[in-house]
Amino acid sequence: MIQMTVVNGPESGKCLKFDGARITLGRNEGNDFSVQDNFVSSWHGEIVQQKYGYVYYDLKSRHGTTVSLRNQVVKLKDDNTSQSCYLSDGARLQLGQTVVQLDVQTDGEEPRRSARSGRFSRLGKTNAGFSTSGLYQTGFGATGFGQPSLKASGFHQTSGFSSALTGGTGFGRALGVAGDTGSTCIGVPIDLLTRNFARKDPRLRLLMRLSGQLNGLNRLPAIMDLIVETTFEAFPLTHCFAINLLQREGGLSNYVTRFATEWETHPEEEVISAELLEQVVAKQESVLFTRDKDHGLADETFLQGPSQSGIYVPLLGQHSMLGVFAISSKNAERQFDHNDLELLSVLASNVAFTLERAQLTENIYNMFEGFVRASVVAIEARDPTTAGHSERVAAYTVAIAETVNEIMTGSLGDIQFSDEELTELRYAALLHDFGKVGVRESVLSKATRLTDTRFLLISQRFETLKESHARWIFSEKFRELAKAGRIASLEQLEALEKQHAFVEERLDSILKFVDELRRMHRLNGMVAEKVEELRGAHLQFGPKQVKLFEEEELRDLTVAYGTLNATEWEDMRSHAAKSEYFLNQIPWSCELGRIPCIAGAHHEKLDGSGYPSGLTEDAILPQVRILTISDIFDALTANDRPYRRAATIAEAIEILRMDANSNRLDARMVDLFAERVIHQIEYIVPRSKSNPRS
Repeated sequence: MIQMTVVNGPESGKCLKFDGARITLGRNEGNDFSVQDNFVSSWHGEIVQQKYGYVYYDLKSRHGTTVSLRNQVVKLKDDNTSQSCYLSDGARLQLGQTVVQLDVQTDGEEPRRSARSGRFSRLGKTNAGFSTSGLYQTGFGATGFGQPSLKASGFHQTSGFSSALTGGTGFGRALGVAGDTGSTCIGVPIDLLTRNFARKDPRLRLLMRLSGQLNGLNRLPAIMDLIVETTFEAFPLTHCFAINLLQREGGLSNYVTRFATEWETHPEEEVISAELLEQVVAKQESVLFTRDKDHGLADETFLQGPSQSGIYVPLLGQHSMLGVFAISSKNAERQFDHNDLELLSVLASNVAFTLERAQLTENIYNMFEGFVRASVVAIEARDPTTAGHSERVAAYTVAIAETVNEIMTGSLGDIQFSDEELTELRYAALLHDFGKVGVRESVLSKATRLTDTRFLLISQRFETLKESHARWIFSEKFRELAKAGRIASLEQLEALEKQHAFVEERLDSILKFVDELRRMHRLNGMVAEKVEELRGAHLQFGPKQVKLFEEEELRDLTVAYGTLNATEWEDMRSHAAKSEYFLNQIPWSCELGRIPCIAGAHHEKLDGSGYPSGLTEDAILPQVRILTISDIFDALTANDRPYRRAATIAEAIEILRMDANSNRLDARMVDLFAERVIHQIEYIVPRSKSNPRS
């Protein structure tokens, strides 16, 4: 539980308690903790409970957030990406002119449950356990987290550094703590570790800094930029930097090569020895090359080049060798030495770990992408009439969100989506109909009021009634004549045949009307009156009446709109709640934690008329509003719905505007979609005779 108190600002004294996993802050009243301060953005930031405590995220707010911790002050402000910081007990957040103090509660009064801790926060798994001992971060920390500390469980090799940092003496000894490598270090700040290590070699400070920066990155381009920058800074003799990776089919392939100056490429000169690279791969040992002590290690072509010294270090992963890390120098007066070799070996260990982690992240991402695609295929296999719907909705949704990010003024100016939020929104859009796997197939595939099977049964029933009527009318007449001792005349037989033919024509006419009726998307007044006449439709067999239709058939035929009766419609509507329920079974990461609630709310309307929860404007996230517009637009323009024709783009936009005017959809988003987004996605809209792209 966390207590938030305004200690300075327009609402000084305001105090609320929360037990949710996610708490939003901002000027908009839809936030869990709303702040009436004109210098605060509408959606300024959020506090998220994680395994080791609470993390504050500044959501690219206009004026940023200042976080005051015990021993430091952290300024979070970035117009391009969300900034974050771990929070300690007693931390203070300055948003605009408002200062909010955070206190972690362990007992006391019942807390106020935030909107997200109810509907929108149950999507994420709440991790209990917030420590007030001053431990901000595990390992070497992450970008923008200020000065983190080590977790009490000790420092492990997974950070990418080996005991080479302390000359093999172990981390415990280096920190003045008894014990070997891996000894428990409690609450030791990173800057103290850095100072201790730097006493041996000041360049270790750079490697420690690099480790902290790499912990917050997963994208290889950004990772490589940091590694290259640190290498040239730590090894100023370096003329050329190269990483070569082993390929599955064998052999090395250059992954990245950088020179000390960008314009200096020298493709005609061999600055990295291919022979030395192969030697490192073969022996999995480092090589320190100096021209005056070559001993025949390098080939003649390389020796004719400008390199005076070089270091070649294997990149050893957890289970196998990844490649070779090499640096080369043209300096003839100073050359790389064994200290450089040892330091580069430490750096190479960190690089290998980082590359493996990035590859693992990429593999997880690719695996998840495959899962999402498989889920979409499974959904569309259950409902083939909506093939392509999920992909189109995702494309429309991301296009709207990215366009919102371009708006810097007006009511949309304070709404910004980070890269992580765009990814989260894309997945939610792809999976918004996931709950359809739990809807009966007969409901999903029902293209007409009466299914083909049911209509066939009615046709067969009518044929049986025709035959029964023929037998009855002739047998009754013959029985009547027999009692009178007479024989039927030709005229009497012809009259009977005409009477039966009239019945057959009437049945055929009714059946044809029913066939047309079952395919209609909407009943108008005249048709509705004729439908009501079917309720009393029957065939007379003397004193006996036989109804032409069963009650279930009449119920389906009298549906005013669409093809589903009330029971089937409720089953279909349940897919939204089932989407959230099914998706909540997946242990999402923090960055993707809102996927279930966004997907499950895509049929909610601002006026509360939506489903499954009847949410109103204040409780509906901007992401949900965007997804709803995209879903409706594609449902209107899709040409694969057998029960109605596709609407043109203009018609669909008009319908969206009508819903916006009725406060069912966000009018700002609809206008943005119509005026700035539609031309971007027009080529994706299904093309049909009724919906040309022009």
